[in-house]
Amino acid sequence: PLITAISPVNGPTSGAFTMTIRGSNFGTASADAQVSFVPASRRSSGNSGLSVVQITDASVSFIVPANVGSDVEISVTVKSQIGLLQAGAFTYDIPHATAVSPTAGSRPTSGGFVITLTGTNFGTGATAGSGGLVSVYIGGKSCAPVSVVVDHTSLTCVAPSGTGSASVVVNV
Repeated sequence: PLITAISPVNGPTSGAFTMTIRGSNFGTASADAQVSFVPASRRSSGNSGLSVVQITDASVSFIVPANVGSDVEISVTVKSQIGLLQAGAFTYDIPHATAVSPTAGSRPTSGGFVITLTGTNFGTGATAGSGGLVSVYIGGKSCAPVSVVVDHTSLTCVAPSGTGSASVVVNV
């Protein structure tokens, strides 16, 4: 198989949307093709053998799994022949924090209190754990440990020391 294009080229960390791979020599039966969608830097957290929802010799469609990052390798295997699209062709959407709590009140400048962030594209508990892929910085200082409370939309971390207001940056 030969992969020439994918659509879409980005999407939310929650996945659950259809991607179409275009190219040639994919076969015509779902059983002919196996799709893999694997972050190159985290091969153990990828998904292989995804269910094909539609196939023609020139295109394969499947449901994108939840994950994070910008280094996803996409491959289609047909009867032991592999077509590969290099890492970086697809990117999960960047995180966006829309609310921070607490926002005001008596908070110690020494830090140590829990902050809750809500927003989108925060990943999952599996991507945030110890040594995970989700990091939060407040005023340039690490807010850790990070725990994803509700997959993709809510996380907590322990505030670092500091004074006044500061910018919040979420990385996945």
